[in-house]
Amino acid sequence: MENNKKDPEIFGVISISEKTPATPTTFSFWSKDDEKIPLEPGRIVTAIHPENNELKAIGIVDNLYATRDIASPLDSYYSHGYGNPHQEMATHQDVIRVASVEVVRRSDGKNQPVSGSWHVRFAEAKEIEQAYGADIKPEKALLAGFALDAYEKPVPIKLDSRFVLGYEGAHVNIAGASGLATKTSYALFLIYSVLSYSKKHDEKVAAVAFNVKESDLLRIDNLPKGGWKECYEKITQKFGSDAKLQEVLWLFSQENGIDPYEYIENNRLSFYAPAKMGNSKETQSVKLHGAKLKPFYYGLADLTHTGDEVSLEVLFDREDLDEKLGGVLHAVIDYLQSRPGKSFDVLIRDLWKDVEEAKGYEVKIGDSKQHKATVIRFLMRLQHAVYHQLQGLVTREDAEGKPIPIEDIKKDELWVIDINRLHDKGQRLTFLSIIDRLSRLLEAKRNGEKETEFYKGGPKILLDNFPDKVIVFVDELNKFAPATSQKVPLRSRIIDITARGRSYGLSLIGAQQLASQVEEQVLANTSTFLIGRSHTVEIKNKPYEWLKQGLKDKACILPKGQMFLWHAVHARPALINFPIPLHQLLEE
Repeated sequence: MENNKKDPEIFGVISISEKTPATPTTFSFWSKDDEKIPLEPGRIVTAIHPENNELKAIGIVDNLYATRDIASPLDSYYSHGYGNPHQEMATHQDVIRVASVEVVRRSDGKNQPVSGSWHVRFAEAKEIEQAYGADIKPEKALLAGFALDAYEKPVPIKLDSRFVLGYEGAHVNIAGASGLATKTSYALFLIYSVLSYSKKHDEKVAAVAFNVKESDLLRIDNLPKGGWKECYEKITQKFGSDAKLQEVLWLFSQENGIDPYEYIENNRLSFYAPAKMGNSKETQSVKLHGAKLKPFYYGLADLTHTGDEVSLEVLFDREDLDEKLGGVLHAVIDYLQSRPGKSFDVLIRDLWKDVEEAKGYEVKIGDSKQHKATVIRFLMRLQHAVYHQLQGLVTREDAEGKPIPIEDIKKDELWVIDINRLHDKGQRLTFLSIIDRLSRLLEAKRNGEKETEFYKGGPKILLDNFPDKVIVFVDELNKFAPATSQKVPLRSRIIDITARGRSYGLSLIGAQQLASQVEEQVLANTSTFLIGRSHTVEIKNKPYEWLKQGLKDKACILPKGQMFLWHAVHARPALINFPIPLHQLLEE
């Protein structure tokens, strides 16, 4: 606390009663009747022992109500001249504000309920930092955002990097309504925070972000040309009376090493987009975003080198993937392993030939026999995907394409991969390719290998300069790992990553509007949750049980730039603020 500031005002006293008992994790207090006190759900308060000012309990307000010593609205009606709103009551009656609080931490470390009439005020910065950071080693502290202290100044809230990047835990999930919760904006802030942390502590971390919706992430290099000075000028223009908070949030972020300009100046940003149909040297997004986008596309061999059925599963819809089609998939993969180097055109031509030459109802594929009708269904679906839905992303004529060279990513770099314009099948294919290759590289590095290969007999990949850990962001996670009993391409792979990824340094930042539509096993293996402004119906579901009802109600009206955070190392949720991405300052 600065020397020229007065001590925070005490405005309440803990109330222990039959209706409001104190427990080791909760207490209630009454607040004096003053509407100027900015007491709201989400604010952090400190209760102080009346005889020992060093003994404190810091907690987050989870609910708030106001009452009077009046039995019913009828009493108020009669007291105002039988319903005259302009007539004052004969006797003034104070409004009593009562707040319930979840205890984050006691200063003495004990797990006991507060007892007696402890005084309550808003928490100071050092108290907030102690409450949410006492169990995090300074060298493992990773900035997540900012709470507000007694003077409404930002206070850094930290995460334990071991539970974000591995190896103790991993993965982050962000939920909230589209366009209102600013999920992508927060994910970008967190990615910058992770990379600045890794640079400071030399943890050798890189980041990959999939641009799933619109083109927001493709513009993160479009910053004000005048540097930070122009940024602060535009913040003032854009936010008016709210500009001061945004300015301070960015000042504090800079102090924590977050500087988006650094990634441009040091060429630490790379952008990839699917190739243009008929011109593999350009991308499908070149008209909007220029030549900075590097094209990528896949051939059949790129997907089937490893002999993994999921690589072709992603080209089919979930309703197609029954047991019979699965048998054909398995047979085709085995067939391609014994006859490598085929393109999609050659495979489709050969299989149609086998169908035409088949006698009876069976088609021989390699050493396997499959029902003709199922093989035809397989071919029709495959042709439609390759010839129509995935144009530009896959090459029909060549066995090998030009996949994203993810093996070349270096520590402290951020790669953005545009899959916004792709069909769902193309999004799955690209996502699968990246996470499978990252998993192979990271596992090999974790096991102490100096080199590895993506498939047996493939080119050797040196691992000396490859990061030890990679964090991957993808929006609309519910599309890739939905909560359904149906067989879904890619879901099993995401479940495996969230279960094992922490052990070898692959961490997933997943975002979606509705967390209730995400596979439960994915959420169960996630160490950090955030929720921005959300729908009232959605927030009643199981994935949000970490929020008390009052905080759920608040989550339904949160402004942009605020989120509720739950982290494995924190005892309770926190309401955090984060700054607007700088590239958005140039947008209307």
